[in-house]
Amino acid sequence: MVICNQSQRLGKLTLRKTLVTDQDYKILMSPDTIGQRPDFSDSPVMRKLNVMVGLEHVKRDFRQLMFLAAQNFDREMRGESPERISLNRVFYGLTH
Repeated sequence: MVICNQSQRLGKLTLRKTLVTDQDYKILMSPDTIGQRPDFSDSPVMRKLNVMVGLEHVKRDFRQLMFLAAQNFDREMRGESPERISLNRVFYGLTH
């Protein structure tokens, strides 16, 4: 997966006509190992969920998980440990 992420990153640079050197292929960057920051602003799943009538608690819990994923990404980029949660806690505990 790491090599695939690196390949995609370097491929985007090539498409933008940015010079990619042999050295670039020898260096792994944070996005290569951790991945890209989650962006749920245009999530197909969220769009489908938003058009459904009702299900407000499901929508709220889903948004909470998406926020946590983005927050954990930011924590990892700062070198901090991600927050660990139990899905049972999210869906059946503290949010209701």
